[in-house]
Amino acid sequence: MPVFAVSRLSRCQCNQGLIVAVHDRHHEVGNLGVEHCSSDAIRAALQSARPSQPNRKEFSRDDLVPWGLLTPMDQTPGSNRAPERRSLVGLLLGFGACDAKQMLVQLNKYGFGREEVTVSVHVANQMLHSGANDATAKAPRYTAVSQI
Repeated sequence: MPVFAVSRLSRCQCNQGLIVAVHDRHHEVGNLGVEHCSSDAIRAALQSARPSQPNRKEFSRDDLVPWGLLTPMDQTPGSNRAPERRSLVGLLLGFGACDAKQMLVQLNKYGFGREEVTVSVHVANQMLHSGANDATAKAPRYTAVSQI
């Protein structure tokens, strides 16, 4: 699933935001760049940009298991819907679908707090338990772009 990341430099610190990908004629032919996004979408992404903190280590793999974002080693893979839950949480937090390793990178790098993640997991669980067969298909899609 593509994700647009928009960056801006602020006091020697890079901030990154995300743009929701609108599927239109440009996307049908494989054009996913920021040049196909509206000015309003780019402005909104820049205003909601988060500072990048590459050395932050707030979250670990041990945090993902109780949230249901990672299947424990002693559990049958696929039995707790961790990939679907990760996809929804990533979309709700604004960085898109990813595997557990990349989710840790995103959570730490962009300064997400435990409360933000907990709320997103709760919403994702509601979406998964609402009877929707494929909740991730109904979630918004994102695409990545860079601007410094």
